[in-house]
Amino acid sequence: MGLSETLGIRIIPGDDPQEMRGELEVTEGCCQPYGYCSGGAMLSVEETLAGRGSAALLEPGLIPMGVQVSASHVKAVPLGGRIRAVARLLSRGRRLHVWNVDLFDEAGSLVSTARVTNAITHLPGERRAKAEEQNV
Repeated sequence: MGLSETLGIRIIPGDDPQEMRGELEVTEGCCQPYGYCSGGAMLSVEETLAGRGSAALLEPGLIPMGVQVSASHVKAVPLGGRIRAVARLLSRGRRLHVWNVDLFDEAGSLVSTARVTNAITHLPGERRAKAEEQNV
């Protein structure tokens, strides 16, 4: 089980390949001790959406690797709240993809905004062969 599954990040299918959407319910597992969503959990949502977005744009055998994340958390989301996430591709080069990811609370207020840069690289050796067999 990966981090996104552990936290409960849900990807919402869409039609635009340059946009990814997702949700996170704020549970005890993603809260800091004070009962609010951890900044680390929000960063996980942001990097997950940008990574999935880049992966969906790549040819088989290529993978995105997050190399830089810069975020500002501007509002707390309490335990039991829900976060809605929207990632938009800003730049798609051969070697780098840059995404902007905004997180909103249930009222539609911005709670975090991030810029995520993914390096595009080849999946190495055995992992590449296995991924190609599975058409990943």
